[in-house]
Formats: sequence, structure tokens, C-alpha cells
Amino acid sequence: MTDIQLFDAFLIRHGLRSVNEAASYRPLTGGVSSDIYRVELPGRTLCIKRALPKLKVAADWQAPVSRSSFEWGGSALSQAISP
Repeated sequence: MTDIQLFDAFLIRHGLRSVNEAASYRPLTGGVSSDIYRVELPGRTLCIKRALPKLKVAADWQAPVSRSSFEWGGSALSQAISP
């Protein structure tokens, strides 16, 4: 499965995109610990981020991808506090 297919499945599973909506993905630059994409959907724009197990640096730095769940939880809490 490609990255885009994984992202599509994630967005659909979480109700952020319907199966019938067209989506356009554009990778964003600058991150060393994540892949970050701008997702254009009809009438809205999203940002999707995926933690990488190996950082994009010259040294061999590893990091647990489980950190994504903490970011997801923090985003959900922020949304609950201030929609």
C-alpha cells in the first residue's frame, strides 16, 4: 500500500474525508522526524503528519513512532477545549 493510500484510509476511517471526495496531497518540507502532507479537499484543507522511525538526518537516529498517538491525543484535547 502506498503512503497516499494509507493516508486516504486514515482520513476516511476517522470521518475526515468521504470516499467520494477527491483529495490532492502535497508533501511539505522542513520536518526531520515526520512526513507531513497538505491535503486539499473540496472546501477545506487538512494537514496530515506521520511519525518516522528513523529521522531524516545524517546520523542514525531512531525514534518510536508511537509518539504519533500522543500528538493525536493532544490535538483532540485542544479541539475539545477550543473548537
